[in-house]
Amino acid sequence: MEFGAGTYALGFTAGVLSILSPCILPLIPIVVASAASAHRFGALALSSGLMISFTAIGLFVATIAGLRASVRRSALPQRSLPRARACRRSLR
Repeated sequence: MEFGAGTYALGFTAGVLSILSPCILPLIPIVVASAASAHRFGALALSSGLMISFTAIGLFVATIAGLRASVRRSALPQRSLPRARACRRSLR
């Protein structure tokens, strides 16, 4: 599995959207107010840190899932693949 620019853009967008999940929404005003009172750019630093961390975790999980899927595919015995294809054709 190759990661192109679109994959990273999708991962970044998913990280941004993760901040808007329902379980986090009630906490946002409290945390942002606390960050803003600590420093002038505190709210910006907080939101950037959340986006980067969610994006990094999402890309890590996607990478591990892709690696597991490729290992599973390569672990299949080669002789069973024609049988599987024949079964798929007969089900159609």
